[in-house]
Order: sequence, then C-alpha cells, then structure tokens
Amino acid sequence: VTRLMTPGEIAYLRTRPAQAAQHFAARVAAKEAVFKAMQSLPGARGIGWRDIEVVHDDERRPAIRLRGHAAVLLRSANGGLYLSLSHSVRTAGAVVILEGPS
Repeated sequence: VTRLMTPGEIAYLRTRPAQAAQHFAARVAAKEAVFKAMQSLPGARGIGWRDIEVVHDDERRPAIRLRGHAAVLLRSANGGLYLSLSHSVRTAGAVVILEGPS
C-alpha cells in the first residue's frame, strides 16, 4: 500500500475500513488512468505512483492532485485533468481526461 498510495490516501482508506478494498482499487484505477492520459506529454514515463493523489474537491467530488514530476509536466503543458471514479464490491474503474490549453 505504501508503494502506491500517498499518506493522505492511506488516511482516507482508514476511514473506510469496511470498503477499503473498493476505495483502494478505485484509486489504483485512477492513478493508472492519469498515467495513461499523460503519456502524450514528453517525459511522462518518469511519473511515479505517489506523484498522483486522489483527493476530494470542496464539493466532495473525486479529483486529482499531482506532485513532483507529474505536476511539472502538467504545468508545462498548460493542461487540466478531470476524473470520474466508479466502484462496487467486485469492480473499480476510472476515466481521466487530459485537457490541453484552449
């Protein structure tokens, strides 16, 4: 867990002990979706699991916070990321849209 999740994500999972596996799986799916969406950016292979964090925005919607190399890449691309998560007892999925400058 500590190889994939940030301390904030681990703290969130601890608040959901009965559904921790579902929330964990959704976050892994989101991180993979972010990584894949950012592959069009030069140098994206250097993004690490903990450079990508699933958080909640002010309205409790899931959102992405980037750190380190991932944050630098997105800033240099003048882009934005949008996240949709879905999970149940048996499945988890995520869709990420990488928006470039308008």
